[in-house]
Amino acid sequence: KVYGCGMQNGYFDHTGRDVSISEGGGWDVGGRANPVPFFMSSTGYGMLRNTFSPGRYMFQQQRMLIHDDHGLDAFYFVAPDMKEVLGLYTSITGGPVLPPIWGLWLGDSDCYNNQRHNFSTSYALEIARNYSVHDMPRGWMLVNDGYGCGYTSREELQHTEDGMAANGLRMGLWTSTGLANASWEIGSAGSRAIKTDVAWVGSGYRFGLQAVKLAANLMQNNSNSRPYTWTVCGWAGTHKYAVVWTGDNTGGWEFIRMQIPTVIGSGLSALAHASGDVDGIFGGSPETYVRDLQWKTFLTASMTMSGWAPRDKQPWTFGEPYTRYNRQALRLKARLTPYLYTLSYEAHVTGVPPVRAMPLEFPNEPWVGVNTSFSFMYQFMSGPFFLVAPVFRNESTRSGIALPAGEWIDYSSGERFEGPKVVDDYPAPLDVLPVFVKAGAIVPMWPLMDFVGQRPVDELTLDIFPTSAAGGSQFTLHEDDGLTRNYVSGQVATQTFTVIVSLAGSVSVEIGKSLGAYEGKPSRRSYILQVHAASPATTVRLAGAASPLPRCSCEALEATAFAQGWATGCGAPGGHGSLVYIKTGHISSDSSASVDLQLEVGGLPSHEFESSLPTDDDARSFASLVV
Repeated sequence: KVYGCGMQNGYFDHTGRDVSISEGGGWDVGGRANPVPFFMSSTGYGMLRNTFSPGRYMFQQQRMLIHDDHGLDAFYFVAPDMKEVLGLYTSITGGPVLPPIWGLWLGDSDCYNNQRHNFSTSYALEIARNYSVHDMPRGWMLVNDGYGCGYTSREELQHTEDGMAANGLRMGLWTSTGLANASWEIGSAGSRAIKTDVAWVGSGYRFGLQAVKLAANLMQNNSNSRPYTWTVCGWAGTHKYAVVWTGDNTGGWEFIRMQIPTVIGSGLSALAHASGDVDGIFGGSPETYVRDLQWKTFLTASMTMSGWAPRDKQPWTFGEPYTRYNRQALRLKARLTPYLYTLSYEAHVTGVPPVRAMPLEFPNEPWVGVNTSFSFMYQFMSGPFFLVAPVFRNESTRSGIALPAGEWIDYSSGERFEGPKVVDDYPAPLDVLPVFVKAGAIVPMWPLMDFVGQRPVDELTLDIFPTSAAGGSQFTLHEDDGLTRNYVSGQVATQTFTVIVSLAGSVSVEIGKSLGAYEGKPSRRSYILQVHAASPATTVRLAGAASPLPRCSCEALEATAFAQGWATGCGAPGGHGSLVYIKTGHISSDSSASVDLQLEVGGLPSHEFESSLPTDDDARSFASLVV
């Protein structure tokens, strides 16, 4: 199989295809919003043409690679698997940009200096306030997104930025003409995001790459913020500076269908942060808005753009029940911030994207009985743990979901599945996105908040999905200040979480020390463990404590800040009794801790069941259990 070639709208597997390495073809299926002269094979090699000339790659039985220049200047990469090929490729082109942490949240864009908004840039503050009124998590806003829009005055732009900050938003600016005023806009007006338009960066691939590099340098030279740029007309190396998007699309079911393989394929050229406008900029409907926003919960980039469709594109526009469904998606996205930020950091270092094609994450899976031409196009892994299967038809079921070998947990219901398995007719009413969690997952989550910085992050939830059988798993959290480039000088912290399931089924959760330092790092944290155990818990103990943690009701535990204790079924679908909700109380960041859960096995507490088993220290050791 052959992958890569940048953002090729509607495709990710190019086996048997002729692929144009040139911008054009419109913004729908077949369009090439961000071509890249790179490809790689599933057999473990890749090639980058060192050129800014357009080309054409023919991946037929006989392969032909043509560029409109003289001679051959190319890098070849050979590695055991595609992840390592991406690592070699980004060692030449640079690692994908690490966005500011608020850039992982929803962005909003429109032109306000126009007749529709009384030629007032500060009208954007009405939209900002509505995000607060509707309790919608949000990250940033572009306040001049439209040809010839500009802004009312410098004074009004500064006033607008002040109001944005008061509502938890970072202000950004769109440009179709260049960055002549960017130093003032960044340094004095507080702009923190830049969107470059095809009318400007489309002047050529070398020019487009230099443009996003200039945008990044201007942000660094005029503020202490890290760059955050969105662009089209990308090329090899664009990923080092910018997020890419699919172009000016029309919202609808076909748009959702087209985007899924587009985003998957972009990651296979190290375009790690790729997306499309939520429900497009034209057209759209209440149902397609909900469905499009749902799956973008698991991406690292998402934005709405108003002004081109009959209705604006904010998540409350269509009223209930759609507003509630959109809030649900945005709240989950906000809570997943530490997980998605860690994936972004891994992409920055390794080139492996947060959105991972199934053959990238499971290269040795035989996929027996799977229609891979369908399943691979329309499902993906968000990092190592979440299998996401977007709904892209006007239907309330989803079929053709291919689960790889191993144990998987339905994220909505808690039901366990054993793969390999193809799931058909999965119930997916409008408020449900089909997501399966790989057993062993440890997902760090922030407290619920509407914007970055609204509350401290000295409480961390670990959403844990232990295996049913004996085994072990780990996840290493990456943290820094999320705003500046201080991470480049080593101001970062890492923390490893480990889960071990014994032969008898008891579960041990190990909370490692936070290693490293950065400005604003919490000196201590309390942890909430949400353990989706395979059977009910009987006892929970904090290692070293004289007695087990007290068991109490969900209401009592949730109402008491920083209390220690545990309960079952809190917030679980149908009051699922095997979901264990544990509060640890404060733990110093310089200390480690362990929480042990005894579970029922065959009606007996696991410690009683375990006493009847033969001792096998090797089998119980972490080295033999961790996967």
